[in-house]
Amino acid sequence: MNQTIRKLEEIVEREGVDYLHNEPYEVYLELTDAKVCPKNIAGGILLVLLNEILYNDEDIADDVTAFSETISKECGLNERISKYVACILASLYSEENRRKWSGEPSEIEEFLSEDMDLEWFGSGYWYGNNTPIECNYDASFTIRPKDHRLILNNLSSYLNITPPMSCDELTTVIEDEISNYLDSMFDDFLMEAENELNEFLDSSFEVLCPPDEYSPPSADDFNCLKHLNNWCKKNGFMVVSFDGEGSKC
Repeated sequence: MNQTIRKLEEIVEREGVDYLHNEPYEVYLELTDAKVCPKNIAGGILLVLLNEILYNDEDIADDVTAFSETISKECGLNERISKYVACILASLYSEENRRKWSGEPSEIEEFLSEDMDLEWFGSGYWYGNNTPIECNYDASFTIRPKDHRLILNNLSSYLNITPPMSCDELTTVIEDEISNYLDSMFDDFLMEAENELNEFLDSSFEVLCPPDEYSPPSADDFNCLKHLNNWCKKNGFMVVSFDGEGSKC
């Protein structure tokens, strides 16, 4: 099936999508000459093109079952061949392909061309003298794709999904990855703050550091921008703007 889809995509890229409707028999001959599918499947595609039921192509991928029933009814094909042909043509007329044929940027091209406005909220506790101290950090920032090759490599597992992920879905993937990274960095920060606070509370430490010379750790000390920059450098992005503030614990 995949070979048939690739061959049809090749024909469309070379001749244009209207070629399928204007020269259906030539399409059939190319499929059979290339031996990418059995002749009965190529014949089924030919019948669909001759019956012109592909002009209303917007809903094909949304309801392949209904499209298969239409093929069976209009072209007189049995259920098995109708389903097979419907799956091929639904993949060919995917939203991603239609965008490409119309000259619109693909979802990944759109994703790589736009800044992303994201937010992160970190929350946790540290314990001083067995007393829980709640700490929060709230940040909003804008990042921009910079190293497209690195980004595409990192997102390769998501880009192979069918149907392709939308620009918004890819943005959500990035936001989740950044959130997980900053969560981890914030947890490390809280652990260090807890150790520092407990050292201060230890009597031996108080001798070396009188209370009036000690400033207890605050969530505002968390260097969120530094960690965000580190993540962006490793993943092909750059920070455009940043605004963040931690709670005063």
